Amino acid sequence: AAAASAAAGAALRARGGAAGASATNAIVVQGLDVVTQSGRCLVRDLSFDVTPGAPLVVTGPNASGKSLFGSILMGLWAPAGKANAISLPGDAAGLPPPSTIAAAPQRIYIPLGPLHNQLSYPEVISAAALAPPFRLLAQGSPTAAAGGCTERLRAHFAGLGAVEVSELVAQASSVQKLFIAWADFPSAEALLKSIARPEAWVVDGTSFKVVFGENAAEMEAMKKHQASVLPNLPQMMAVLRAVGIEHVVSREPEGWLAERIWEDTLSGGEQQRLCLARVFYRRPTFGLLDECTSMVAADAEEDLYRRLIHDWGVTPIALTQRLFLPELFGRELALGARNADGWELTTC
Repeated sequence: AAAASAAAGAALRARGGAAGASATNAIVVQGLDVVTQSGRCLVRDLSFDVTPGAPLVVTGPNASGKSLFGSILMGLWAPAGKANAISLPGDAAGLPPPSTIAAAPQRIYIPLGPLHNQLSYPEVISAAALAPPFRLLAQGSPTAAAGGCTERLRAHFAGLGAVEVSELVAQASSVQKLFIAWADFPSAEALLKSIARPEAWVVDGTSFKVVFGENAAEMEAMKKHQASVLPNLPQMMAVLRAVGIEHVVSREPEGWLAERIWEDTLSGGEQQRLCLARVFYRRPTFGLLDECTSMVAADAEEDLYRRLIHDWGVTPIALTQRLFLPELFGRELALGARNADGWELTTC
């Protein structure tokens, strides 16, 4: 087993060099053999490419190599083939970065921990990960930014445990005036608890965008609308709405901080939507989706894929036993085809 693991690692490290650095944002596969651990070759000399905005559906019966093929793309299984070359954007050492491709597997792994960590997985945040100042940044469009909004914010966040609330900047944009304030808390625990429930972000009917403001870099990221290095709870909420399980946060008294045995708490369909939500949250270029909506109704399944593609800009590579949504997937890669190579690429 150790020798096999070492051989796999060597092959994975070599694959970036074999294909060379990707000159485009496409996934390019050339001359790939999909070989099982026992040495059985399921697919031979597989060659294709996937470009952003051109979804691909990979079909085939059980044991045709779909999941093994997905593992190869994710850098978890050694590619085979004398002249195989696999190129993914940003892949220089055998493991593509999360910004390039993220997976929603058949069997979702749901670790112990608070609800927000289920969405940010495999990244985990706890109170111990936060460093002082324990600060939140609040951004919104109050109806009267100059008419006592800071006082309303101060009263609101003081009720949630803040020790100080101050106006940060009021800046004009082409659409609206953005009002930004910050609130400091005495501890990381108090900070997390203050925004655990979405209603904590609403002041006098105005919804504020609230993010962690751990340091100056966080503050600048907020101003520039860049992703925070800490979990972005407003985006997490938007993601749960997109996949139809925002009620999971609302029904928990502790909101994002709720800790449950989530495998027992969530239904099978909710678990699959949560797994897909992780892909939405990361917004990679490609999403590898391995039978991840089998417990979702057909009409809802179509809506999820449309949202992923059109609203979140993720190009799916779907692994499934059957061809579905041909109007969304321009091409079908059929594994287990009855020919010498065991695959066939066709236009839907």
